[in-house]
Amino acid sequence: MIADQTNSVKLVVWEELIDKLKAGDSYHLKNLTVRIFGDEKYLTTNENTAVETIEQMQDVNLEAEDIQDNIYTAVCIGVIVAKDSCFICNHTIEELPEKGDSYNCANCHNTLLKRTKKTKVVCTLTMQMGDNKLTTFTCFNDAVKSFLTTINKGDQDVADISPEVLNGLFLNSGKINFICDTATKVIDQFIL
Repeated sequence: MIADQTNSVKLVVWEELIDKLKAGDSYHLKNLTVRIFGDEKYLTTNENTAVETIEQMQDVNLEAEDIQDNIYTAVCIGVIVAKDSCFICNHTIEELPEKGDSYNCANCHNTLLKRTKKTKVVCTLTMQMGDNKLTTFTCFNDAVKSFLTTINKGDQDVADISPEVLNGLFLNSGKINFICDTATKVIDQFIL
């Protein structure tokens, strides 16, 4: 979902643009295509779409129905942080072999080059919802960065924070607001 001061709309992102867009950042998107599926309009990128990062938008309309259906408030009561995870399957990589220029993921069995390894943080959060129901959500680097921003630690790089420190930050954050894909239980962004 993307939003501005007026409303929100679903955006489907393809190919190399997936890695260029980060949840919580502001962009000027040019040459999008309007599509309709099941009487619902949405936008999609194409080979001519251009992305320009812009200054952070203020007063984004979070009252739109599509966004409200995906905003939650909860208290984090349990955390599992996996700091080095496979970029293909998200499984924790326990330890890289000392020799050789590649490593194998024990879960998906892909062989990956060590030099291309990037820190991928996968946080599994057990959240106590307003009705006291416990629900488990997952969040990745971009969402964790937005969480750090909401607690005034946005100047820190996610890769530089230890799992123990992240655990403490989540557990001591009190009530937090976030936007989540309800089908996958993946947190897209934490909001104030």
